[in-house]
Amino acid sequence: MTPTFPAAVRRLARELAGRVPELAFALATRIRAEVPVYQDERLVAFADLVAECQANLAQGLRDVDSPSWNGTDAARRLGRRRAEQGFPVEATLRSYRIGGQFMWETFVSAAGADLGDQRAVLAAATTLWTFIDTYSAALAEGHRQASEDRARTDTEVRSALLEALFAGNSAAGRSLLDCAADLRLPAAGRFLVVVADTHALPRIEERLRLRGTVSVWRQEIDAQAGIVLLPPSGSPEQLCAHLAGHTRARVGVSAEYHQIEATPGARHAAGLARAAVGTHGPGVLRHDQAPVPILLASAPEAARAVAQAALGPVLDLPARDRELVLETLRVWLAHDGATSAAAAELHCHRNTVRYRLRRLEELTGLALTSPKALSQLHLALEALRLSPPADHPAERVGS
Repeated sequence: MTPTFPAAVRRLARELAGRVPELAFALATRIRAEVPVYQDERLVAFADLVAECQANLAQGLRDVDSPSWNGTDAARRLGRRRAEQGFPVEATLRSYRIGGQFMWETFVSAAGADLGDQRAVLAAATTLWTFIDTYSAALAEGHRQASEDRARTDTEVRSALLEALFAGNSAAGRSLLDCAADLRLPAAGRFLVVVADTHALPRIEERLRLRGTVSVWRQEIDAQAGIVLLPPSGSPEQLCAHLAGHTRARVGVSAEYHQIEATPGARHAAGLARAAVGTHGPGVLRHDQAPVPILLASAPEAARAVAQAALGPVLDLPARDRELVLETLRVWLAHDGATSAAAAELHCHRNTVRYRLRRLEELTGLALTSPKALSQLHLALEALRLSPPADHPAERVGS
């Protein structure tokens, strides 16, 4: 049920309707004085603010004279407009509340010394503030919807601009330098591209900004990718350490480059670096720090062929036997062929290590005393790390 106002208040509303231009100017002056953001003519000109106050006061007085909720639509539109103009929702609501207070004070003043009118205005206070609260809620809702629409549009635009830089193509007829400028990136600087697993680096743009590092990011179907502009005092090592502290997934980082036009190549390099982390992650890998894994990641079919050619008979073993042989080889190579050190890490006797390595030589026909064979085995192990075999022999690498 729509609330109604006393007849005396409705009469006062009709009388005040003739003073709307004068009242609107006074209200706009008060809003500008009490809410600092309204003092910025770039956001809203004073003449426009007066016009808006005039429309709102006229609607409010009509609603008092003939109670309805028609003003909610106008309030919602005003909220959207303020969001589009860049006004914070708090400032917008504050100005609206000032308008409500102003309207109440205007009715009190209009009642004058007439006791009947005074009592009517006091009796209408709850209803009047109910109207104001309802309109304020509509205003906030309009502001929220517009802000969400604007954020969604901004995200889509940023994503398209970043995709243009990654692909090396213009966007909407704009050059790569124009796209970079729209993203507030310079044409020259200390850049790195980062490619991570999907949603692997939550709030990363904000985290980097707090460290004084500018970056722009986009969420792709299967990855999270961004361009990072290192500050003068920053280093790739510091960035990688920071990324490693905020992810449990795979993250690839390009080498540092200095011209924004080189971004497409850096995007490709960072993607390879992510793949070179391996399927078991997590990890952060720089493209210029791991040439062998990067090479294998760039040619996955060839990598699987290398693994199959060198270790095929080992891959045919049951899963447990296979992993014992492969893990022994990994650890032995990591310790530069030191059998005792490998045995200590594997928690077994050094003769056990020798037995497993002899079995490897028998199965593969590769002698561990041969530098060429060791290189082949090292490449094969790296290939397996990037694409490990399934437990079932029929699904192993190279099948």
